[in-house]
Amino acid sequence: MQQIFYTTATPEEYQRIGKNFPFPVPDSCPNPECLIKVPPQKHSFYERNIIDTNFCGRILIRRYYCKHCGKTISYLPSFCLPYFQYTVEIIIDGVFTPDKLSPATFYLLSQKRLVYTLLNSFYQILSAEAFFMAK
Repeated sequence: MQQIFYTTATPEEYQRIGKNFPFPVPDSCPNPECLIKVPPQKHSFYERNIIDTNFCGRILIRRYYCKHCGKTISYLPSFCLPYFQYTVEIIIDGVFTPDKLSPATFYLLSQKRLVYTLLNSFYQILSAEAFFMAK
C-alpha cells in the first residue's frame, strides 16, 4: 500500500537528508480493512529512482508494517507518482509545455497510454494532497 505525504523539499534535498528526513508517523494503519487502530511499526526503507528537471537519482522511501493486518505501507513524498520515475513537475511540463522537455523524455510522454496513465496518477496525487492539506 502506498501513501503520499506532502513535503516542500525538492528531490535533491530529500535525497541529501536521507534517513534523517522527518517522515510522517502514522497514528493508525491506513488499510480500511484493518480493524485494530494502532500505529504501524517502522519497517526499514527501500530505494526508488526519481527523474526531475534538475535531479536524476535514487531516493529512500520509508516503510511501515502493520502487525495486525500484515500490510506494508510505503510513504512517498508528494513530488513522486506511484509506479513512475518521473516527478509531478516533469508530468506537468510534459502535458502543458512539452518544448521544455528533452527529446527522449518528450518521446516517452508522447505515448497516448502513458499520458493517460500519468494524468490519472497526477489526479490521484492532487486529491491526496488536498486531503492532507485539509487536515
